[in-house]
Amino acid sequence: MKEEKCCSPDIISDSSIELTSEERKQTLKSIWGFDCTCSLCTAPKAVLDASDARRREFRAARDEILKLVQSQDFQGAADTTERLFKIVDEEELGPHFRGLHEVPARLYYQLGDLETAKRYFERSMWELRGLGVPGQKDLASLQNAEKILARLEEEIEEKRTKK
Repeated sequence: MKEEKCCSPDIISDSSIELTSEERKQTLKSIWGFDCTCSLCTAPKAVLDASDARRREFRAARDEILKLVQSQDFQGAADTTERLFKIVDEEELGPHFRGLHEVPARLYYQLGDLETAKRYFERSMWELRGLGVPGQKDLASLQNAEKILARLEEEIEEKRTKK
């Protein structure tokens, strides 16, 4: 196994990305039977502490988004989602997600911000294409995203012509 693949999406599941370094190490040891030596797991304490703080913030933001959507506070959910994306970028977690951008696309659509919704749907489609479409479910997701994107483009054009 390549050293840098230890904490890759192949080993750490999507539900494990929010784990702190110690939780990740314990998971890898108990499930896969090895001590990870990737650059993140062997980083200096200050780097690990910063990463752990971001991952705890990720966990809290994810939970907060769910509550905000349930209470129909779509603007709050969109704002929190933007914060979550910042953490994903800082932690380089993008490869762990498939369809990550569909959630904010739908939030911004609900808010009537069609341009931002379109941008996120385009990213969602790029993820599905770029990460491969291994199964029928993902193929259906891609086809659905293409239909939604076409509808968004029509709505944006309709809005422009009304101005």
